[in-house]
Amino acid sequence: MIEKLLVEIGFTEEDIKEYKKYRKLDGGKISALAKEYMTGAVSYADAVEKAHSDKMHEYTADLLFVIECAPFLEKKYEEKGIARERYIDAMRDIKCKLDECKIAKGVFGIFTVSWFEGYFALGRMVFGRLQYGVTIYDSEPVTIKGHTITPDEFCLACHIPSGGPLKPEMCVESFKMAYEFFKDKLKDGILVIKCASWLLYPPYIGPVFPENSNTAIFAKYFEIVEERSFDQLYGGWRIFGVEYDGDPDKLPTDTGMRKRFVEYIKASKDNPTPFGGATGIILFDGEKVLTQR
Repeated sequence: MIEKLLVEIGFTEEDIKEYKKYRKLDGGKISALAKEYMTGAVSYADAVEKAHSDKMHEYTADLLFVIECAPFLEKKYEEKGIARERYIDAMRDIKCKLDECKIAKGVFGIFTVSWFEGYFALGRMVFGRLQYGVTIYDSEPVTIKGHTITPDEFCLACHIPSGGPLKPEMCVESFKMAYEFFKDKLKDGILVIKCASWLLYPPYIGPVFPENSNTAIFAKYFEIVEERSFDQLYGGWRIFGVEYDGDPDKLPTDTGMRKRFVEYIKASKDNPTPFGGATGIILFDGEKVLTQR
């Protein structure tokens, strides 16, 4: 059953071979812990900690734990009448995180195991290209395009997973799917989507992301409500597959975006805080992005 799922979410034959090797090495301990967690017998943090041993790297153990939890999540989706497509889309994130770990850490595993607790608690869902945390607005009231967002109002926290282009039509389709799923929770028929990401940082639009690029178009869906500037490039592995040690000449320039980002870094040598991120808000009425610039 699990191997069939792994094929569905994009695991290669080599990935599945590695998974089977480590699962056999583990001897069933992690599978039992996954069952305990998913049936409420132990907390997520405790189960993850107990899954670690000297048999394999902790990132590998984390990957196995997440995979073993997956079939239990499928049953939760079935019980709540949520389409299986939503479940498969969510579990595709396992493959994304595996690939990131192999690139950034050189390990068959995941190094973001805490991220998956949201999925297993049904607090994170995927609609097409984008992922969303199911939450409430927890900042000061703000009025955007005539819509006042108040504390405790339903909203979605958007996350952009790796693993493909960020095409505008895919994003809008994702908004529509999320709107339809959560329409009974919306105030005045408006879906509020909040996102905090380096992709939204205004100084990157132009130098790093050309004005007509998919990422720039995506960023312009948002009304920016906060900007943050830093003197260091945090999470450089997301961009370059390796961390940035301060020497731009060591960074790969094998894609257009990476090349432009290195050029941006070099052009910003006199700027003490050239890096950053931003928080933005989308208002979506079921058909149109009302905040689009």
